[in-house]
Amino acid sequence: MEKTLLPFGCQMMSYMQAVRLFTDYLNGDTYYKIQYPEHNLVRTKAQIRLLEEQDKVLEQMKIIISRYERS
Repeated sequence: MEKTLLPFGCQMMSYMQAVRLFTDYLNGDTYYKIQYPEHNLVRTKAQIRLLEEQDKVLEQMKIIISRYERS
């Protein structure tokens, strides 16, 4: 059962990181170290893009994972 949730887990981690980075950006960049003022916003956009790419290959991820399921 856990194996079938791996693709969802990948997406959830990307989503959660995007939310954390964006929240930190909105709160004045107090948690994550930044190199420039918009750094966490750029990181947020990168995580969202990653999530979009993961969504495009979700079915492929499921097929790959299903190969390792017990019959």
